[in-house]
Amino acid sequence: METPEEMSGSDCRPVDLRQRVDQLERELAQVQLALEDFTYSVSHDLRASLRHVTAYLRIAREDLGDALDPAIADHLDTAADAATRMGRLMDGLMELSRVGRAVLQPAVVDLGALLDDVRHHLEPACEGRALRWHVAPDLPRVHGDLALLNQLLTCLVDNAIKFSRDRDLAEITIGWTPLEAPGM
Repeated sequence: METPEEMSGSDCRPVDLRQRVDQLERELAQVQLALEDFTYSVSHDLRASLRHVTAYLRIAREDLGDALDPAIADHLDTAADAATRMGRLMDGLMELSRVGRAVLQPAVVDLGALLDDVRHHLEPACEGRALRWHVAPDLPRVHGDLALLNQLLTCLVDNAIKFSRDRDLAEITIGWTPLEAPGM
């Protein structure tokens, strides 16, 4: 009976495979670094151009002053809104670049305490709003990177606040469900 190596016509010794895996991991790390550098560079360069666009929109509005036609004002507002959205997208690219370079620092994190910090940090976004919070009193302690978990909770809570603006009373619920899985 033929061995798998004989059937495939290749030499599949464990040492050769390990060396190949090591080589591929090194190549992957290089590609990831290049992608992170590219993302950061492009985001940085686009940010500079966007600052110019935003500045010229502001200057146009100031120069036209009271003579600003309402239709033109709408066009300037649309352009300024688009620039703001583009800025947020670039912020996301910059953050993705930073996260890709970050060294994970796993630790036990108290989600309840972290959520309290996040809510405190986002209080200015809640001013003048009718919000009702429903937070599970037993949020668990989890294993994870504190900075990344903070970023995750901040994005989730900020989006909940932001995308419930049209409601007279926004209700935000935060809870958890235990995961029953091997090793968990």
